[in-house]
Amino acid sequence: MCGKNDDPLTTGQGYRTIQLTVGASTTALAGFVRIHFLGDVVTLNANAEVPADAEEACESAFESMRYVLQATCTVTAIDPITKGAVYTVKFTEWTHLGAENNLLYHSGNPPLSSFTCDLSKVTSANAPTCVIIDVAVTDVIEHVYCSNRGLCDFSTGLCVCYADFKGMDCNQPSNIPDSIDDNDGFVINPMGLQYTGTVLHLITTKGSQGDFYFMKIESSTLPILTMDGLGDTKLLHGDFQVSTGSIIVTTIGQTVAAVDITSTHATFTGTTLNVRASRAAASSFKLFEAMSGGTTTVVAIRGDGRTTIQTGGLEVVTGGATISHDLNADTLTVSNTNSAFTGAVLALDSTRTSQYPGTDFLLIDGKANGVTAFTVEASGKTTIANGGGQISNANVAADVLVVSATNPAFTGDALFIQTVSTVSHMMLKATAQISGSSVDVVTISNTGLTTITQGGLRIKAGGASIDAGGLYITANGETIQTGGLHIINGGQVIDAGGLVVTDGGASIASLSTNTDILTVEATATTFSSGAKLLHINSKSTLGAQYYLLYAEAANIPIFTVFGTGRTEINAGGLFVKAGLEVIDTGLTVTDGGATISDSSATADSLSVVSTASTFTGAVLALDSVDTGAFTLIDGKVGTNPVFTVASTGGTTIAGGGLSVTTGGLTVSDGGATISDSSATADSLSVVNTASTFTGAVLALDSVDTGAFTLIDGKVGTNPVFTVASTGGTTIAGGGLSVTTGGLTVSDGGATISDSSATADSLSVVNTASTFTGAVLALDSVDTGAFTLIDGKVGTNPVFTVASTGETTIAGLLIGSAGASITGGATITGGLIADALTVSTTADVGGLLTASAGASITGGATITGGLIADALTVSTTADVGGLLTASAGASITGGATITGGLIADALTVSTTADVGGLLTASAGASITGGATITGGLIADALTVSTAADVGGLLTADSLTVITTADVGGLLTASAGASITGGATITGGLIADALTVSTTADVGGLLTASAGASIT
Repeated sequence: MCGKNDDPLTTGQGYRTIQLTVGASTTALAGFVRIHFLGDVVTLNANAEVPADAEEACESAFESMRYVLQATCTVTAIDPITKGAVYTVKFTEWTHLGAENNLLYHSGNPPLSSFTCDLSKVTSANAPTCVIIDVAVTDVIEHVYCSNRGLCDFSTGLCVCYADFKGMDCNQPSNIPDSIDDNDGFVINPMGLQYTGTVLHLITTKGSQGDFYFMKIESSTLPILTMDGLGDTKLLHGDFQVSTGSIIVTTIGQTVAAVDITSTHATFTGTTLNVRASRAAASSFKLFEAMSGGTTTVVAIRGDGRTTIQTGGLEVVTGGATISHDLNADTLTVSNTNSAFTGAVLALDSTRTSQYPGTDFLLIDGKANGVTAFTVEASGKTTIANGGGQISNANVAADVLVVSATNPAFTGDALFIQTVSTVSHMMLKATAQISGSSVDVVTISNTGLTTITQGGLRIKAGGASIDAGGLYITANGETIQTGGLHIINGGQVIDAGGLVVTDGGASIASLSTNTDILTVEATATTFSSGAKLLHINSKSTLGAQYYLLYAEAANIPIFTVFGTGRTEINAGGLFVKAGLEVIDTGLTVTDGGATISDSSATADSLSVVSTASTFTGAVLALDSVDTGAFTLIDGKVGTNPVFTVASTGGTTIAGGGLSVTTGGLTVSDGGATISDSSATADSLSVVNTASTFTGAVLALDSVDTGAFTLIDGKVGTNPVFTVASTGGTTIAGGGLSVTTGGLTVSDGGATISDSSATADSLSVVNTASTFTGAVLALDSVDTGAFTLIDGKVGTNPVFTVASTGETTIAGLLIGSAGASITGGATITGGLIADALTVSTTADVGGLLTASAGASITGGATITGGLIADALTVSTTADVGGLLTASAGASITGGATITGGLIADALTVSTTADVGGLLTASAGASITGGATITGGLIADALTVSTAADVGGLLTADSLTVITTADVGGLLTASAGASITGGATITGGLIADALTVSTTADVGGLLTASAGASIT
């Protein structure tokens, strides 16, 4: 791109200037304001008081732009609070070369839009503002290629300067005289860029006189031009020609001619004044223009010869005026351009009066080729002989044609239209421009047929009567201003276009007893695309205060649709045969209910769906004002009820059961009843299929903490299973079978009742082949005194185990395996055993028997002494040192019985039917007491030898029912108490055996094997 600069020949110009106003509110500005210009940017401190010299900083900032070589900046109106200011920037010189490109450039007057403000770097939060406006945009210095004094060679980027100009941008005139034949002899060119002086100034000390010359131009042969001391200038030889610009002649004389052109030749035949233009004739320039008042045109002759007299008019006193024209253009045009004109553009006047209605003279006689075409008589009567007439009017309100008969006795035709043709034609045709095209509005044919193609027909008074033929409207219908349309008979049929009532509404009534009042039908077989068969719309925003539909029967509302969309059916209900869909705001039926019928074999008869992503309401809500007994939901298949919900909320599922897939089932009030007539299906199945389920499959909860039944299971009317509010569970029949996981009762205990005569009331069985746990484990957190096992028959205690482990057995039967008791044993009511063996190291302290006595057969060896209220030894007892008191026998120092102890009878009181006591081969250990119902069977019962039985604590009772086959009995150190007698077969081994002193032994009977007591 070539260098650019100001045109040196255009002077008196200003500089492109803008004004930048920076402001804010309440507080001082901080940060920086950036100004963008043609892709470049400068930064100014937003606070005008921060720079020491704000104007110098502003000038330096703008001069740093690549487009700006020199600029000035003045800073004014600094706000004392916000520190904003007004910056006036004047661009005095643009960069001449290298700054611009083919996208970002200007010609010395860049538009305001090329300057933009950027407040993104202002850091103060006080609503900063920045506004840029123009100050100087007209008559500013140029910034053009080659300074308009040369041509730019864009292929090289170099200027080719005109003659007399030089430099990179052709901005410098050449003013050095030389002797080169084709150069200027002398050029005066001031080089100052701020030059404001006079390039050539001729001045004399002498005053103006005609005796000297300011200028004289002459060749070596002829004087050419002189200008004397008075300023008189004479062109002595040659023509005066102005190639560009113009000649302005100004005179201050009052009577002299400003320009006087005179041909002094006596036989002059030329042209005194020639006004020429080299260009062809055209209306775009003027050959001559005469003005008055300095600038007001009076007469002008255009380049095509058209002469215009702007003021004063044209007056021909005599001889008349003839205008001839042989070109294809207007011959005479009369116009007036005065915007307030009220006169006549063309005035025709005659001093003779009109001769109408007689033969009159003509004001205008228009002819074409000698044949009269148009005449205007003195009376104004106008005759158009041929060609017709055309009247145009551009005014928006004035009448185009007015036909008026002003004579009050007028009896003729105000408008007479006549044709003589017998061929079909129009008597009258009225057209209008519609959408840029000429359209027939009204036509009247020669037959009288009147056609209105636009706008229709409006009759404001008098009406219209059609005796025959009817009324046929092809398009655009009819408009009735008032009175409406009254069709007495025949009705109205609209084939197309429909019926639109803009205002006033519509009322349809019928006296018929059996025909439809209103039928809306879409007869198109492909009616679709969202079209509406019936469209009801209201622009009112007060939806709750009006109705979209209001239907009555005998003046009683039966169906209403509010402006909000709410629909009320006041009577008769709602009957939908093929589905009902409510898009929004729901469906409300006030009275009569709603019936939905469906003949589809697969579609849902009623589908209630909420598509809201945050829905919190009820998808289906049922409500009744009545609080009495009624049915809320009645579901039937055919006539068979399958599902009912009573007004109380009670729900009955008559068939098919209830399946809840997700979310569970919650009954808030009224409870739930499940009835089932199936012979094989589960009446209630509660299943959880979650692989990581941690909740409750069946959870029962009650707010009430009083006494009530949580579960009441019956067969018929017989209770079989109940769970009380306390958690107490009663199984009335069938027992309880726990297959896996055992049975845990956390609180309230457990009671097992059994009416069976033969089945076990409680059977605890472990079928594991390698079982190492406890088949029956009893445990208590409490360590105080309580009963761990309390066995009774009726109200009689037979077997008790205290919390200490002390066991009381009303009668103990030990089978052939014998029993081992560690820690001592208290036997009340007698002990019967085939063999009783007490190990030799046992220190019994004494043997206490119940009042029924004890019978030992086979002998007994007692070491350490035997104390008894009464001791009877039959036959061959060798007591050694046996001392008996009056109340019995007291043996001190021990008793040695050798060869056995033979008693005639050993009696244990009562007849305990132990059933059998079975222990595993490893024996049984009982700590803290035990209650055994149904018998105890054990292979071996062992009492450890280290037992100290001297203070034996027994439970209240130990009851063994039926016949226990012990095999062996092992007791803890606390000992065992047996009430009711015990039969031991196979021997009894104990470290210490104590029989209470009040026991009436009666006799000790030993089996044939004898008894050894040491």
